[in-house]
Amino acid sequence: MKIIVQESGYFTHALNMGLKNAGGDIILFLDDDAIAFPDWIEQHIKTYQRRKVGAVAGMVIPAKLVGNREKTLKVSRDKRAYYSPWRVWLRPLEGLENYRTYFGKNGLVLYGRSPMHADSKVEEFPSLAGSGANMSFLAEAVRGLSFDTETILGNRNEQLIALQIWRRGYKTIGDLKARVYHLVHEASLSRWGHNWRWYVEWTAEEVLTFFKLKKLKVNVKWTYFIIYLPIFMYRILKKVPTSKKEPFYMCRIIGVLYGLALGFKWALSDYEEGIIFKKLKNFYF
Repeated sequence: MKIIVQESGYFTHALNMGLKNAGGDIILFLDDDAIAFPDWIEQHIKTYQRRKVGAVAGMVIPAKLVGNREKTLKVSRDKRAYYSPWRVWLRPLEGLENYRTYFGKNGLVLYGRSPMHADSKVEEFPSLAGSGANMSFLAEAVRGLSFDTETILGNRNEQLIALQIWRRGYKTIGDLKARVYHLVHEASLSRWGHNWRWYVEWTAEEVLTFFKLKKLKVNVKWTYFIIYLPIFMYRILKKVPTSKKEPFYMCRIIGVLYGLALGFKWALSDYEEGIIFKKLKNFYF
């Protein structure tokens, strides 16, 4: 066993260290606050043996540690807004229509109905990586790729790298048999006790996903993005009165504005660099 110690950097730098130093055909990721089931590795490997896939997203079960045993929390009813024909702002990118976790044409990560909340025995389904706490990649599928390091918390980085694997022609699968417990607590590398700064940064990174996809030349649309933004902000404001345990939830509005400011700064910088490059090309050639 080889142990690598991260001496500097953030969460995504640690993930990239793992990618760079991993050997073998399959690379598995598990958070430091996650507890894998005994057959966790076996289930991930089985999925690759049965299907030609490039990425697997396992099931993450919220839990509290009581003594030396895991106490599973009750999974709440899924109340997220799902895509339907009249919810045009949630329309998936072409090819991701049946995916559990997907990117919408609005450039944000969205969710289809979860088999965990359905009256079915579906255990495998198309999905981009849902959580970095439990995921794996085929080494050849992820070769040359890396997790985005332009952000601190790494919000949506799992889905971004899974999308790039999918664009290479691989399938990405959600597998409910590859299970881990994810301990519920206040702070970790990507959770700072849920203070005001965490909410601003986390939401800003979510908005910046649109601009990152633009950089990757993914076919996301400004019209869907603009339509969805006020709806997104309305949903935040609607939840504020019920978030008594989260006094900084209102800071998500600041996060949206901060994310937009950074995103337009990136876009303007790329635009100016493009113009300068064209001028230099015309001058010399």
